[in-house]
Amino acid sequence: EEKSNIKNVICFDVNAPLTPKTIHHRENASELIQIFIGFLKIGLRVYPWVMGPKGAGKTAIVQYILNECSKIEGFSFDEIYFNCRGLTSTYSILKKLLNQKQGVDITSLWLKFNEKYGVQTNKKKILILDEAEMLEEAEILYHLTRDEELRNILVVVITKGPKLYKVVADDIISSWRPKEFFFGTYGLVDTRAILQKRANEGLHSSNSRIIEQIAISTIYSGFSDIRVGIELLRSTFATKDFPNPKEDEKIPEELRLSLNKEAERQYFKSKELVIRGLSDAALLTLYFCSVCGNSSSAFKAHLERSICKISKTYFLKTVSELSHLDLLLISRSGKGRGTPYYFDNIIGEESKLFLEQQMKMRVLLRSND
Repeated sequence: EEKSNIKNVICFDVNAPLTPKTIHHRENASELIQIFIGFLKIGLRVYPWVMGPKGAGKTAIVQYILNECSKIEGFSFDEIYFNCRGLTSTYSILKKLLNQKQGVDITSLWLKFNEKYGVQTNKKKILILDEAEMLEEAEILYHLTRDEELRNILVVVITKGPKLYKVVADDIISSWRPKEFFFGTYGLVDTRAILQKRANEGLHSSNSRIIEQIAISTIYSGFSDIRVGIELLRSTFATKDFPNPKEDEKIPEELRLSLNKEAERQYFKSKELVIRGLSDAALLTLYFCSVCGNSSSAFKAHLERSICKISKTYFLKTVSELSHLDLLLISRSGKGRGTPYYFDNIIGEESKLFLEQQMKMRVLLRSND
């Protein structure tokens, strides 16, 4: 404890809510604030669709704004957060929200949903659908925006990009009419400012030149994921004997390279957490895609070596889902139906070893492999 330089450990918890001292405001966030205020004040429903890459602060900023709104006198509402990963249909989402088991039809689910969340509850609700690009259909958006019994609900959609348009029919678009917001990756200036705020709030002391180097390492070795930078900030300044070069001193090359390597390691470590949560089918798909160069050879290898077989349709669907989780980078050389996907390795060699360990632990391959 005597050597610890950490003043407030919450500042380095990337899952903790943002505070006024750690928030880094986006230029277009003011319009998002006005949307929430308009809904909470007079019931005006403008549906935000927040897009941006992983680590751009989409969910954190939305939840920060709502947390600040909850402190305003007269603004009484419930925030309902739902992550669509693994639950890709309206039916599965409703079942999860209502804690229902099998055997309930979709009509009954909507009736129960209206009873639990609708206007008769006399309370406004803000429903966040995170990672909504995973949805295979978007009927839930039609009901939430069309049904007058649900006019007390404002739905907020969060995705990495506009892929959701592919599964949204024209009648849903005309009812939903989303207001799009794009949060891009943080540049060097913004990354440095975010890290400096965290350092000011969470550390007893720090070094601005080292923070700048951490920001550079985050951008170029951590793929601009601010969560990588926050963890790197914590580990670098965890003790009072942290590197502390003077203003006129050059940052040691060994330290610079060490920060770059650690930023890359932290980025790929985050992939391992996602891999650990994959279903057996998704794990098998990722394994063979990482070993083989394209979807055709990957599916063929899966048929030859896997204990559990999955259909080609489901295999290709899982390939698409893995790309949205940033575990596969896919491309196609043509547009024909039979044209295979080609893969680039973006999970790192250490994560590939972790993937192989998970395969062995779950006993998914034939024993002679």
